[in-house]
Amino acid sequence: MVALSESYLKTLSQLDQGTPTEAYNDFKTGFVTHAKKLYSEAGKTYPLRFSKMKDWCDWTKRFYVLTRNTEDALKEGQIDKARELLASLREHFHVLHVRAQLQKSNDYIYAYRAKLLEESPAADELNSIQSRLEEASLSASAQGGTAAYDEARSDWSTIVTSLLQDGIVDPDEIQPLRITTETFYRDFGLQFE
Repeated sequence: MVALSESYLKTLSQLDQGTPTEAYNDFKTGFVTHAKKLYSEAGKTYPLRFSKMKDWCDWTKRFYVLTRNTEDALKEGQIDKARELLASLREHFHVLHVRAQLQKSNDYIYAYRAKLLEESPAADELNSIQSRLEEASLSASAQGGTAAYDEARSDWSTIVTSLLQDGIVDPDEIQPLRITTETFYRDFGLQFE
């Protein structure tokens, strides 16, 4: 999972830097290689930590299909489609962790960000996710380690708590919430671990 996360982050970074050829090469040599290995070695038999996952075989098949579709989009230079598929891959791992009851901090950061992308996010739902995030363990692959994470989470939490203290997400608060959460997500929520 760590290798998949590293390759995923590198691919996104290459796309952000406007180097799609490098993004494709990194994705193909990194992510696709590890995805093939996961699919071939564990496609039918789940790893023990995913024993609560009822549809492991379906999950791995969908993972492999998403991976290959992403590779094709990157190869063909379809950047917008590739970004959508990369986002689908992250969502796919989030679903795995929810179903296997293995959510860590990165999954709650992801869930918070996803909730904020809705047209009218509810403050009580955001607060609930934030509470679970505060109690969650840090994913092993989070960048920067515990001290950096604690500082980033504290800064993020201060901002979102002040914006949501009235229990309502006003329309003019959505953008500041999205901006601060996107920064936190980019640093600590993209990982698959």
